[in-house]
Amino acid sequence: GKEGNELEAHRAGVISAAERQLEYHNSEFEDLVAKLQQIPTKVIADTTGYNPRTVRRLKQGEFRPSANRLSQILTLASRHGIIPRYDGIQSVSGN
Repeated sequence: GKEGNELEAHRAGVISAAERQLEYHNSEFEDLVAKLQQIPTKVIADTTGYNPRTVRRLKQGEFRPSANRLSQILTLASRHGIIPRYDGIQSVSGN
């Protein structure tokens, strides 16, 4: 299919990794962003150290946190019961 052809083109150097990343979104991250609406901005800001404006950008999907802060957000989301228990080992991207 189309994705297989693009993967072959990527391997051949025709399509860059950045172009491929833009085309295929990370639905798990988008799902998390949607669920973060359930947690007050101030709570996320206090947990991560981000300012409230950055948290609002995160909640709108306009900002991606660092790995360390993503771990804090996942732990917080788990504590709020909006995602399954998170113990810091897994990652949103599955890597």
